[in-house]
Amino acid sequence: MKKYISTVLASTLILSSVLPTIAHGEEFKENEVVNVQKENETVNEVSLNLDDVKKYIKVDNNGHIGFTFVPPGQYKKHNLSELQNHFNLLNEKVDNGEIIIKEDLEITDLSPQALAVYGSWTYHWWGYDRKFTKKQAVAYVDEIEYVILGMGAGAAVTAPSLVIAGGFLLSASWYGLLAKRIEANNKGKNGVLIEIYWARTFDITPL
Repeated sequence: MKKYISTVLASTLILSSVLPTIAHGEEFKENEVVNVQKENETVNEVSLNLDDVKKYIKVDNNGHIGFTFVPPGQYKKHNLSELQNHFNLLNEKVDNGEIIIKEDLEITDLSPQALAVYGSWTYHWWGYDRKFTKKQAVAYVDEIEYVILGMGAGAAVTAPSLVIAGGFLLSASWYGLLAKRIEANNKGKNGVLIEIYWARTFDITPL
């Protein structure tokens, strides 16, 4: 099934003083839509089909992920500079023997899996995802709120337990919105699936 990702937030959630090559634009407003839409559902704001980006991506003979020719205008339209930053991190992990990226863009994590309190993030070409049980999701929200308490809205969150797979450095206000959306979706018995995309947008799906 195709997915559509809202590009409302793009890279506006990162402090330009912390990541000058990644940050762009202004800080987001909390009432902005942040989600990925399933096919046939209403798409919010400017959106894109992941397949529209995937067709420009390949894995070379060194196992590195990168872009093939991208038509003029598409690079900016799909915010591919942010995706390139993600690819740079993935390729570094390839060189370090931590992951393998297959031709179909599936990623195998070769690093020892540490016993993290809330499980671990899974690498994808488009970003990361992670499943939380209901109890784990509640605890994750509590930790987010504890960590960001008293931080400025634009302050970068560097707490090891919150940093997403070591790849995305995000602001306190971004995590605050994430916590609210987790709470809103963690109503069933099985927890939630959190998917974080290259433009720092996210989707939370009840399990």
